[in-house]
Amino acid sequence: MLKITNKGHYDEMVAIAKKSGSLDKLDAKLEYLKNYGDEVCCCELWPMMFGDIGFDFTMYRKDGSQWFNGGLVYDERMNTWGVHT
Repeated sequence: MLKITNKGHYDEMVAIAKKSGSLDKLDAKLEYLKNYGDEVCCCELWPMMFGDIGFDFTMYRKDGSQWFNGGLVYDERMNTWGVHT
């Protein structure tokens, strides 16, 4: 499950992905995070604290405890989206 905490930021990232021709890559990474691991109940996305194009995220276990944090970042040079932990 994906929890989007800031719909405006999400919409902005989708618009950037469409403009750059990388929407399919963003969608693939979001799907990857949505279905990550057997333990995960939820991946919570929010605007990046450091950087403009991408998301920070937290993975939560089924019991609601935090598992780990990471980032979903756009790389303009490679025109791709990458997951970093």
